[in-house]
Parts: sequence; structure tokens; C-alpha cells
Amino acid sequence: MKPTTVPAPRATTCRRSPQGDDRGQASIFMLFVVAVAFTLTAFFVDVSRSLNAHGASLDIAAQAARAAADQVTQASLRTGDPAALRIDAQAARKAGQAWLTHAGATGTVQVDQDGTAVTVTARIPCQATLLTAFGYGGLSRPATAHATLLYGTPGSAGQPLAP
Repeated sequence: MKPTTVPAPRATTCRRSPQGDDRGQASIFMLFVVAVAFTLTAFFVDVSRSLNAHGASLDIAAQAARAAADQVTQASLRTGDPAALRIDAQAARKAGQAWLTHAGATGTVQVDQDGTAVTVTARIPCQATLLTAFGYGGLSRPATAHATLLYGTPGSAGQPLAP
């Protein structure tokens, strides 16, 4: 007896949608999703780097202001009068700029006219990494800090140091 062969089932074709062919629409959608995801990632990465650099600039400005405010003139120290303490402007600028340079920042150091306070503005360079594709370059922002000479000790009632 001869074995009978069973014909293979025929492959059925998918029915076409009445509107037309929709092949490839998923890949266009995925390209759009990937582009949006890349844009959002670029934005968040670069903005977080900028915020981190600004925080570091604030810290460096505060430290440079303290270093500059420590430069008290010898003559004001010798008077014995705490109200006569004054900052040596030239030494303060030099100390503040040295601190900024050592930290890798740029900025300015200014001593007030009366010689009792210092203002430092610092900027840490921060270049965009992913947002350069969209035309953004530098993301650094300046930070400013102040330091004031204080003297005295808290009083018996807990008053603050006299300015």
C-alpha cells in the first residue's frame, strides 16, 4: 500500500486594512520617541551639570571672600580698637584671586570703600555636552559671595557679634 501524502496547508495572507498599507508606521513612531528621549536626556544632563557648576562657584566664591576678608591691615590691628579693623584692599584682592585661580575659577574680588567687607564673584567654566547639537555652548553662571569683618563676643544676653 502506498502512503498518501497530505498537502501542506496553504499560508493565509493577512487582510489588508480598508485605509491602505500601514507597514512602517511603528518605526516612524519609534524614531520620534527616540528623538524626544535624546532631547530630554540632553537637557537634563546639561542642566544638572550647569547646576553643579553653579553650586561649586558659590562655594568657591564664599571661600575666596573669607580668604580675602582675612587680610586685615597691620595698622588697624595695632590700634586695639575692634571698630577700627580694616581690610588691606591690595592683599585681599591678591588672596581672593589666588583662591579663585587655585580652584580653577575666574572672577573678581572687590573690597568695599570703608574696608570692612569683601565681595567675590566666581564662575566655573561649564560647557554643554549634548546640547551643543542644538546650538548651546557655555552653561556657566556667576556666583557672588560676601564676607564682612566681625569683632567682639556675644553678650550676656546672647546678642550677636557687632558689625
